Amino acid sequence: MVINHNIPVVTQMIVYKVGSVDEPLGKSGLAHFLEHLMFKGTKNTPPGLFSKEVELHGGQENAFTTQDYTSFYQTIARDNLERIIALEADRMTNLSLLPKDLEFERQVVLEERNQRIENQPQARLKQMMQSSLFLNHPYGRPIIGWEHEIKNLDLKDINNFYHSWYAPNNAILVLTGDFDEQQTRKWINKYYGPIKPKNLPTKLRLQEPPREGIETLSLTDPQIQTPSWRREYLISFLSSSDKKSKPIFQLFSEIMGGGETSRLYKNIVIDQKIATSVGCYFYSYKDYAQLGFYGQPSNGHTIDEVIQAIDATIDQFLNEGISEAELISAKNLFLAESIKIRDDLNAPSNIIGVALATGQTIDDIENWAETIEAVQLADIQKLLKPILKRENSVSGLLFPQSQPSNSSLGSSH
Repeated sequence: MVINHNIPVVTQMIVYKVGSVDEPLGKSGLAHFLEHLMFKGTKNTPPGLFSKEVELHGGQENAFTTQDYTSFYQTIARDNLERIIALEADRMTNLSLLPKDLEFERQVVLEERNQRIENQPQARLKQMMQSSLFLNHPYGRPIIGWEHEIKNLDLKDINNFYHSWYAPNNAILVLTGDFDEQQTRKWINKYYGPIKPKNLPTKLRLQEPPREGIETLSLTDPQIQTPSWRREYLISFLSSSDKKSKPIFQLFSEIMGGGETSRLYKNIVIDQKIATSVGCYFYSYKDYAQLGFYGQPSNGHTIDEVIQAIDATIDQFLNEGISEAELISAKNLFLAESIKIRDDLNAPSNIIGVALATGQTIDDIENWAETIEAVQLADIQKLLKPILKRENSVSGLLFPQSQPSNSSLGSSH
């Protein structure tokens, strides 16, 4: 619970520790499909009533599925908190689905996939790269699922998944905002308390085999006007138990390509003027993490020039490291952002829920600023050198339909 009396509203978020990685083989998209169906009603609540009540009282709600967890949240006036606690607890255990619900929502999901992936060349390339980067681990499957597998999911699949994973001992409840803690705990005990825990299935955590060779994928599409490139490195040793490495990767990605003051942007966009956009990003899952670079050439320049310039900037880091000024600037940016987040209504619930669902602790969250501050110059170079090897990555190229995909993809590391 995070109490904030600045605004008379409350956010309830429940995070289930189940995501697309937990789907049976051949049943991709099941976790996301169930997320949609959780709004269809229960034995006690008619379909659509939950959402109507939230809307009636001026609230907002949403849900999202990731590889490792599924979240549902509502933001509503504090006077209606008991009601949304009761409704959320009800659908944890009493979901009631009809075949017509399944077929209607299947079309919604398929259209969502069509709009977000099939009609988006960048998303299609990203999906190709993800499947190539994760050869064995289910992180290589799309969260929304493969189209042919979505079409074959049935009511038995949905109900088995729901009854296996949706339970109080597999959920994290986070409340943030303006509420009375003592009264709220009574409501939680009243509505969630009677729900019995379940014997949860064993989570299968597959490991990636060693990567061999340099892999490059390319895609052409008539929607594309200018070629673009990205490369993603697999970070296999970063897991939820590794408390110190994640902040190092976060600082590195900010210094290298987090914005207009980053190394890549200054070197390639401002100084050399050969690209319109370049950058670096990092994101982590419960089991693995990814570090990525991207770039797009400016008029009169080629994608090869951009790749070579990015590789040269990476080489400079590998040989010389980063400066004290760069590290201090990145730390200050993150620390300022952490202060800003404290006053946000929804951010704390999301941060806490996601952290706990992916193996972190409340202490990790509270000590995050100190962990960032503790990072030293030598830590960054030491951690990144083994990662930034081309054989540890997958590259992707996106070309206009008329342009041949024959880029040399730059030098190797």
